[in-house]
Parts: sequence; structure tokens; C-alpha cells
Amino acid sequence: QARRTIASGGTAEARSAARLFNDPIAMLESAGRRDAHLKLAGAEARQVRSELLVGAGLRLKDEDLIRAGLGDLTAAEERLDVAYEPLTLARIAIANAATKAALGEMTGDLARLARSVSALATALDALGRDQSPLDWAKGQTALGRALAQLGEATENETAFAKALSCYDRAGMVLREAPGLVVR
Repeated sequence: QARRTIASGGTAEARSAARLFNDPIAMLESAGRRDAHLKLAGAEARQVRSELLVGAGLRLKDEDLIRAGLGDLTAAEERLDVAYEPLTLARIAIANAATKAALGEMTGDLARLARSVSALATALDALGRDQSPLDWAKGQTALGRALAQLGEATENETAFAKALSCYDRAGMVLREAPGLVVR
């Protein structure tokens, strides 16, 4: 329901749809204090809401929606322990850096965009291809997109070449899954 509302509505509809997640997230996080699986489910629900808010923010060019999505990622990250949830934290780090890169590109903040490219590369260093091939490929795609944005903003051919390398690396994993949207 939230996806449909956010995909076609404006800022008010996006905020209203995002509020639909409040009670389920609160319940998952409360129960997550006793059950690690529910703790992860709460973090994943925050990631989903973040993805929806960021998508709507980029579509509507609304910085506040994007920042709300970043807030969800930060809240999810704060509730997790790197020793026990490294894969979820890697996903959050990749989403966080990719969102900041998109925000930097949207606002014309080249310094933020460059920092985000660096953060994406660091997050990918912590996530091996064999550890989670799809997450790794999504991260490579996000890094490629950020490098392409940086290359376009600075007219830097090296950034474009690095972006192509990222897309090629992602393609090695994704060629086996032709039905995925990220492909």
C-alpha cells in the first residue's frame, strides 16, 4: 500500500504512507529486545521505509523526504551490533552512502558526492562478493551510479571508467538473474 501511494503521490502522501510503518516498526523494535530475529526485522522495516522515502524524495526533488529516509537508516544502524549483524549493517552502510550520493547530486554538493563515493567504496570493502553476491552487486551498482554522477558533475573521465568497472563487476553476478530489476 505504501509503495503504491508513494509512487504516485506527492509529499503529503509520501509522509502519510511512511507513517503506516510507525506501529509495526515500534512493535518489532520493542520485541527485538528479547528476540534477535525481530531486532533484524525492525532494522529491515526501517530500510524498506527509507527506500520508499528516498525514492519519493528523489522523484519529487524533496530534500526533507530524503533526509527522513537517512534518519531511518541511522536509527536502524544504532540498534545493531557489528559483531552479530554484519551483513545487515553492510546493507545499511551501502544504502546510507548511496542516498547521500544521490542527495549530493540533487543539491549540487560535489564535496558530499565525493565523500559518498568514498563511503560506498569503504562499505563494499567490508562486504565480500561471496558473503552476499546480490548485496555486493547492488553495492557495485550504487557505486557505479555515484561515480557516474561525480564524473558528470566534474567532467572526469576516470570517474566514468571506474563506474563502468563497477557495472561490469555487478554484471558478473547479475547475468545469472535476468529477472532482477537491479540488472
